[in-house]
Amino acid sequence: MVLASGAAAAGWSIGHSGHSRIGALERRVHMLESSSSALTAERDMLKAERNRLEARLAALDRTPSACPEDTRSTRDARLLALFIVEYPCGWNVLEEPLQKPPMGSGRDGLEVDHLFFSALPISKAPREGPLTEITLDTWYDDADVEGDALPTIDAWIVEARTRMTAITESTIKTGSGATTIRKLAGTMTAFDEARPALIYLWEFTGPDGVRRICEAFALDPGATITNAIERLVRSFRLPGG
Repeated sequence: MVLASGAAAAGWSIGHSGHSRIGALERRVHMLESSSSALTAERDMLKAERNRLEARLAALDRTPSACPEDTRSTRDARLLALFIVEYPCGWNVLEEPLQKPPMGSGRDGLEVDHLFFSALPISKAPREGPLTEITLDTWYDDADVEGDALPTIDAWIVEARTRMTAITESTIKTGSGATTIRKLAGTMTAFDEARPALIYLWEFTGPDGVRRICEAFALDPGATITNAIERLVRSFRLPGG
């Protein structure tokens, strides 16, 4: 009886242990199945989110960009300039009208309107070099000074040549063909260094009857700036022109 009782106890112990292991395995299987279901649900959620993002990106590709055209015009920028030119969309423009040249500059009796064009934000903090990549100056007689101080366009071109070396000259027309522009490409010494430069010169008479000379300038221009300034001067036109 003692043996039988011991055997029964041993069998119960083994059976209990076996059932415990089976229960643990079943719980493990259930946990894995639950984990698998959770991973599947997460995968499906990520796929759905990816599809939504792709749909949004596709929609953005179909919406107009901030620059639907390659260029903007000074007319759109509501400047005071009496003419219209086009510049790359996204560029910054600064206008400084009615400026008097420095004393001793050789341009007494004149006033100038400055237009500055830059692909970067325009800062007037002191530094070497031009304020921006492209400058467009418009010169005319100072109304407060008697006499006509503004030279002829030919005399202005002769003076411009003295600022450059290794010059090549050419003539281009605006898009409308109404204005002839003289282009000077050469080398200019700036800050003790010889650097490539471009100067474009032309004249016009505005709606107010005042004759003006325009000078577009770029120092050490790369291909992008060269294309931008060429396009800018070719786009010159008077309002209504």
